[in-house]
Amino acid sequence: MVGHRRLEGLTIDEALPEVRDRGFVELLQRVYATGEAFVGRGVSVELQPVPGGPRFVRFVDFVYQPVHDADGRVAGIFAQGHDVTEQVQGARALEEADRRKDEFWPRWRTSCATRWRRSGRRPWSPAPPATTIAGRPGRWG
Repeated sequence: MVGHRRLEGLTIDEALPEVRDRGFVELLQRVYATGEAFVGRGVSVELQPVPGGPRFVRFVDFVYQPVHDADGRVAGIFAQGHDVTEQVQGARALEEADRRKDEFWPRWRTSCATRWRRSGRRPWSPAPPATTIAGRPGRWG
């Protein structure tokens, strides 16, 4: 995601200036002050993977884990994250499909019930044989 950059030893503002206004610095400050880890899941972030190239919205899972010294004070923060964009997009697609199904199902049921009433057949009735459909007498003809 940010492979073209040197990150070690830099502040987050220096390493990833495009995320400056996204609250990541405040999260780091809170982890440093409280000594409690922060875990982010499916967090959107706009990144520039190629120097001078376009920015892309990606979704990441990440952790800010405080690192304590021998006296128990926070000496630093370990940050690790990975791209979960495809997972987030897949989950959203499933949610959209489920929403569309919920909209479609009542209309489909009503439409089928109307057709069944008009045809005089019940939906579970066996279909007439192909010879009857083709206009030749069959078992029902």
